[in-house]
Amino acid sequence: MIRNILMVLLLLVSGAAAAVDSTATLTLFAGDCFVWHAGKSDEADIDQPLYTGDSVRTGKGSRVELGYADGTVIRLGENSRLVIRSQGSVRSVGLLSGKFWAKVAKLSGGSRFEVSSPTAVAGVRGTVFKVEVDRDSTSRVAVEEGEVEVHNPVRQGRMVRLAALQEAFVRRRLDPTEPRRFDPGREPRWERLTRQAFFGLAKASRGLLAGAGRIARDEDRLLQTAQRLASKADAGRATPAQLERGAADILRTAFDNRRKFRLLRLRSEKRFRQVKVLAFRVEEPGDAGTLAAEADGIRSEIDRITAQFETADARVMELLDRLDAAPQGGSGPSGAVLGQLQSLEGKTGAARDLLQAAAGKLDQAEPVMAAFLQEIGGIRLLAATQPLAAREQLADFRRRFAAFKLAAGGFSFPALDRQWQESRALSAQARRLASGVPRDDAGRAALEGPLQRIAAAATLAAAAWHRSQRLARQGLVVERLVLETDALLRR
Repeated sequence: MIRNILMVLLLLVSGAAAAVDSTATLTLFAGDCFVWHAGKSDEADIDQPLYTGDSVRTGKGSRVELGYADGTVIRLGENSRLVIRSQGSVRSVGLLSGKFWAKVAKLSGGSRFEVSSPTAVAGVRGTVFKVEVDRDSTSRVAVEEGEVEVHNPVRQGRMVRLAALQEAFVRRRLDPTEPRRFDPGREPRWERLTRQAFFGLAKASRGLLAGAGRIARDEDRLLQTAQRLASKADAGRATPAQLERGAADILRTAFDNRRKFRLLRLRSEKRFRQVKVLAFRVEEPGDAGTLAAEADGIRSEIDRITAQFETADARVMELLDRLDAAPQGGSGPSGAVLGQLQSLEGKTGAARDLLQAAAGKLDQAEPVMAAFLQEIGGIRLLAATQPLAAREQLADFRRRFAAFKLAAGGFSFPALDRQWQESRALSAQARRLASGVPRDDAGRAALEGPLQRIAAAATLAAAAWHRSQRLARQGLVVERLVLETDALLRR
């Protein structure tokens, strides 16, 4: 059932590359890593599917790992760029720059794996090898296990076959050099997943959390500001103009804090997932429990800071609602106010179409997310009694959920953030205008229509925003359950 719902959502939400099967997945990265997909570049994410035409780029001091369903693994070193050229019986990737290491699973029949560089093409059926591209485009191919066939595609000249512990170099407009042996003991092992890489990621995570903590403290101070303004309003020690300016400033700051905090929280969650995965993947001797405890500590800190921010943010909004409802004076006669309300109502018209479209996408996404939550819960239970079956189901689940997340825009709806802020400000302004009209004004009843429609637009925007935030939170829950289930299976 979930697969059927998912396919409907993929078509409705994006209609993009989700319709094409992906067999490559970004399984791990450390440092700066970006994926070019569908005409734009975004920071990579664990479990992200990669499609034909996508490219992966790493920055200085960074690493990334790609995986295939059959167990084939690719790792890129720093300052590298790889493009997915084709997937299927012939898998082809292009190394445009940098360093590449692969462990290719044994392929059957006519299946083949190829990696091309600006000067070389290396074809294999199952082996462990490296390709490195220098600044002058010279390519080095080195084989650790198995055999690799190498040629220069520009010359269409001779092909060189490299056996285990042999290397060859390919320069522009030249055939590959003769095979020669290399000493594996002197090879830089940049592709290894190390404890140093783990603690580097953990440090980056702590840095992001420090920034999120500062925003949470800013929201605590904003709450104190809102409390002081509300006290002045209750005591009649502030003019309507002062209350209006103060509430507008608080609202603007609250939305700015919310935007910055959400960005830092999402980045912290992404780093946490990297740390959690790497804790069980480090290829060096040591206490894995220490690494797992560090990852769990980062998760706990994310939860603590998030609770602190959300508690203060909710209180700020409650106080703003009180301030907006406080009686105001001096708006003028109903005729003048009616014109102003109609002008405000006109500004909400264009927003209604956007909000209705967003609501339609959320209508599609919410049942799919609910089904994913139920499914990962079942896999987690299965892990205790049938780990092999659970491992297979989890691998399939991760691919499908990653495709769903990609189709749903990463569960991010920035347009809703802006619209809620604008609609709320318009609604507050409308209430203040209407409250300042004298109660004995004969035209006061005519204000109710536009006032209610402006309020309804704000309510619609708030409902859509809260739904989008709930969807995003559920997505984080699913990703955490995936990591916890994976950890259970690795133990």
